[in-house]
Amino acid sequence: MTAFVPSSPWIIESRFARRIPLESALRFIDALAALPISSWMDIGRSLVADDEGLANRVAAWVALDAIIADRGLRVGAWYVRDALETAVFLARRGDPLRSAADRQAFDAARNAAEDVALAWLAFPRLAVPDFETLCRPFAQHVRIGPLGGKPPAGQYERLRRASSRRTG
Repeated sequence: MTAFVPSSPWIIESRFARRIPLESALRFIDALAALPISSWMDIGRSLVADDEGLANRVAAWVALDAIIADRGLRVGAWYVRDALETAVFLARRGDPLRSAADRQAFDAARNAAEDVALAWLAFPRLAVPDFETLCRPFAQHVRIGPLGGKPPAGQYERLRRASSRRTG
């Protein structure tokens, strides 16, 4: 017979804190699955043409990758990437990408979508300017969190103020 052992408040709080970023990442991915292929292509073309923003996106991605590695988010990142592949499949079905330029644009959008989803996973730890840099390509197409609404309990605004105090 197994005994009921109540979880400590710390364990419950820790599980809740990890679940919120994962749920945010999955909401973003759900929104991606609903995007028409034309939106993916518009995003990708703008990314391919944006040489000036590339350095900022790379720097933000390096910070994001370090957080995923340092904070034990690898399993969550695998789950997010797996869910993203489903959204990518849904976006591409029925519309073959015929030219090399189309494939390049779609791949750029897909890579940027992965960065955004992972940024949501690392959101509490990722610096707000890095988060905004990674999310910017989807701001006009997906309305979740700082892309259109607010994350739970004003967390984004508090992080933004704290980040601006550190950099300013």
